[in-house]
Amino acid sequence: MFSYGAVVRGGRESVVVANFTPVPRTSYEFPVPSAGTWALIANSDDVLYGGSGYPCSDEWTTLEDASGASVLRMSLPPLSLVALRLRI
Repeated sequence: MFSYGAVVRGGRESVVVANFTPVPRTSYEFPVPSAGTWALIANSDDVLYGGSGYPCSDEWTTLEDASGASVLRMSLPPLSLVALRLRI
């Protein structure tokens, strides 16, 4: 499992999450730079890209962990990269 956040041109925040295992990860929780709603940009497991089509939502809303940090909880498809963007 791997996640990476970045601010792209124009100030839009994006996050890429990778599941390098052959097993789906349900309720995987990871930190994100900002609270709000995050939208799916791309999912490498989508059948459009030759993936298995494991169900993946189109958007997620952040939660707050015990320390007050913003986190997302999502199910990640096996052997996939999922790219998200903060909605503004």
